[in-house]
Amino acid sequence: MSWLSNISNIADKAETLLNKLDQSTADVISKAPSRKGLLPSVMEELPSAGLSRDDDANSERSHSSSRSLRTASTQGSSHDLAMLASDKVHEDPIVQETAASSAMARSTDEKYQIMDFSWNRIQEEKQTLKDEIAAQNARIAKLEIGKREVEEELRSTKSGFAFQQREFEEYRTKAQRILQVKDDLLENLKKERGVEEASEASTGISTDIKTYELEQERDMLKEDVKSAQLAMLGLRSDMKDMEERVSEERRKFFAEKKDLVEKCQFWQNESKRGDEELSFLKSKFDQAREELKRERDYVNERLVQKEQEIRRLAEVERGRSGDAFATPGGDQRHLEKQVRSLADNLLEKQNLVERLHAENRALSLQLENSNKKQRSYADRDAFSVDMGVVHRFSDSPELRTPLLGLQDGREPQVGLLRHRQNCPEGWGVHAALGALPPVPHRLLRHLPLMGLLPHHHVHSRDPLTASGKTL
Repeated sequence: MSWLSNISNIADKAETLLNKLDQSTADVISKAPSRKGLLPSVMEELPSAGLSRDDDANSERSHSSSRSLRTASTQGSSHDLAMLASDKVHEDPIVQETAASSAMARSTDEKYQIMDFSWNRIQEEKQTLKDEIAAQNARIAKLEIGKREVEEELRSTKSGFAFQQREFEEYRTKAQRILQVKDDLLENLKKERGVEEASEASTGISTDIKTYELEQERDMLKEDVKSAQLAMLGLRSDMKDMEERVSEERRKFFAEKKDLVEKCQFWQNESKRGDEELSFLKSKFDQAREELKRERDYVNERLVQKEQEIRRLAEVERGRSGDAFATPGGDQRHLEKQVRSLADNLLEKQNLVERLHAENRALSLQLENSNKKQRSYADRDAFSVDMGVVHRFSDSPELRTPLLGLQDGREPQVGLLRHRQNCPEGWGVHAALGALPPVPHRLLRHLPLMGLLPHHHVHSRDPLTASGKTL
């Protein structure tokens, strides 16, 4: 029975190794961030019709404002167009940095997809090994049941043979005793017959009758002995056949045992290989996570630097435009063209800010729904994964702005979006107006476009109206 216990121990050890592999993999993945985006499933649920209606309203408002701006007669500075061109030139490196960060994010996502494929393959191999172990355990149990049945049959055969052998010994002893008694009786009768033949003729006749009866009984006992011998021979042949069957079953069983031992060794090697592959994937995952963290920090740092540079250049251009306004300007037509260009740029900035504002609202809703789904998945599944990387771009290439830094449900900390905390309505337009010099701002505040902005948030930057009046 020791070999059965050894096989059971080997199977238990293999199953324990697989369970440890499963547990270690679950621990690694539970500590790792999610490899899948948080937004794809939620994007399908957004009310696209509402967003399209908002875009139509914004476009209509923009066209009406543009017509109003083109009919207005204003004055401006010749240096404002150069300042806006400088702002657009300084915005191009930010777009390039954004494209580079998106390429790095795509490469990181591809690495995560490769790791996910490897993880699924390991899970399939592990499930196959578990199924094979279960099948071999069932086979071992079936062989044990067959062995018990054979042992029971052999035990019953041995007991029957022992019982028949005891009966045969009893019959043989009894027959020998009877034959010995009969032989003694016949000898005595022969001796007494010569002496008492004359006087006991009648007694001799009765003795002959008894002798005949004893001979008949002896013949019957001999037949019983022969039948018992035949039965014993049959039992011996049956026992020989049973021993041959048992030896054949034993050979088969030992062959099955050898096969199972080899398969258990193969499973152990597969488990070791799975552990090595898991450790390798874990190291690759850690490297990819560190690389993604470094890339994210680098992109955020570059965005902060570019924002600071844009602010510094805006301050410099604002100061230069203030100085240039004191000198006499060009003709009225050139100033009108500059004002129209400034109005077009302002409308473009307004559309950009409104688009970003709508995308920010949509992303906030998506992030909230994704967090709810993620919490539900974490309660229901032990293998849930949380990564938290979101990339979102606008439709036009010149308006492409990264929305990085989404952490714990906070707003993105990129550029002019920070102004939304203080100005929830029209925050982007006020941020664009804040980049204009004082003189164009004084000219533009009388345009019909300014009537579209919330009055309780638009403050004049003109020194003449610096007392806090609103537009």
